[in-house]
Amino acid sequence: MTFPTSHRQFKEILLEGRLEKKPFVFSDTQYYLQAYRRLAIIKDQYKYIYNKFEDTEEFYDFKFDPEETLNLVIDFKNLKILESHRHRLVPFELITFYPYREQALVVYHELQEVKRSIWRKGKWYQEIPRKVKAHYRNTLYYLKTMQRGVLRMPF
Repeated sequence: MTFPTSHRQFKEILLEGRLEKKPFVFSDTQYYLQAYRRLAIIKDQYKYIYNKFEDTEEFYDFKFDPEETLNLVIDFKNLKILESHRHRLVPFELITFYPYREQALVVYHELQEVKRSIWRKGKWYQEIPRKVKAHYRNTLYYLKTMQRGVLRMPF
């Protein structure tokens, strides 16, 4: 097998011995109203990830970057990244090498459209309380962790 499969295909693969290549493989981590939902869409050698809570995107090329360290969205949006040893912002393409930019950009826009077509959002009154609750829960956890750390410190 040289292409990704979905968990929904396991029945076909195991019981029927049938393996069919789908145009897209989807992975959704949460129920649509949950704040920390992440959606991944895989097509051929590309992987698109949308993070609902942070409202961020990631896009990787498996063949060129199997470790998924080069987020191509930075390049596509013409963002500048911090060159840590020089403490200045420089264009992404000056410090990285990616020779398949045009082809990847087409697939990136295609996967964005697929995401828009399947992405489901709740009403504003359903979404807002969950985001506030998630933020409050994270803050409370952080404060409790800090408090435990301070209480354990020897004086």
